[in-house]
Amino acid sequence: MPLFKTSFVSYTLKRSVSINVIVPGLSPSEISRGNTSHRVKAKYPVVYLLHGYWGDADSWISHSSIVRYAEEYQVGVVTLSGENNYYVDLNDLQKKIALEIFPPNYMDFLSKEIPDFVTSYFPLSSKAEDSFIAGLSMGGYGALLHGLTHPENYAAIGALSPETTTKDYIFGDRDTQTAELISKYDPMSLIQRKQNVPLIYLAYGDEDFLLKDIDEFASLLKQRPEKHTIKRISGLGHEWRLWDAEIENFLKWLPRSDFYAKDSRRNV
Repeated sequence: MPLFKTSFVSYTLKRSVSINVIVPGLSPSEISRGNTSHRVKAKYPVVYLLHGYWGDADSWISHSSIVRYAEEYQVGVVTLSGENNYYVDLNDLQKKIALEIFPPNYMDFLSKEIPDFVTSYFPLSSKAEDSFIAGLSMGGYGALLHGLTHPENYAAIGALSPETTTKDYIFGDRDTQTAELISKYDPMSLIQRKQNVPLIYLAYGDEDFLLKDIDEFASLLKQRPEKHTIKRISGLGHEWRLWDAEIENFLKWLPRSDFYAKDSRRNV
């Protein structure tokens, strides 16, 4: 299973960044049948997979079986580091501007530059119907934020134990947040205002410390016309046991029409 750890100079963040790109490779059964070419038959669908708070580009690779899942379900996976900045444009947050001359814009970095880079250098599809975004906790928030802000870019969103409001230190006290900030960055607000949104796979444990907010977001999803998937899992909290299992379930669930859609390698 090819796993590329690569660095490049980001025109958005104005510095060097490191990302991981997983691309399905030749399986043993293909090699035994005489396939000795690494040339891909078609570009792979891609999941942009986001880490949680305290994490980085390697978190999913270290703590889950995502490399194996990508191979088995024939999808490309891209992981990156959002530091602890919630995948937002820090130019919008005044307290950050005092800390940096050029506050990083993770909105454009994730929704524009990362797809631009990986679909240019790797056999990954740039089509919206082949593009998905998912994450856990802070990354679940990021997946909802970017997927709901740019519904034209993604066919589906995976939100695992996500933070679903702007009630966090990075945004300041909720009572002091501007209406503009909430309108732009709050998933609760976005899901109520957007007419058309990608399909959402929401999974979380009933022992999660974010339970109240996620339940509220789930209630809003149920009011939508789309057929979203909501899983409230008994006995689990904010933990990798849930995230590892549910990222595989998300890959199984994905609405796909790509060349590899029916090419599961789970039994290979």
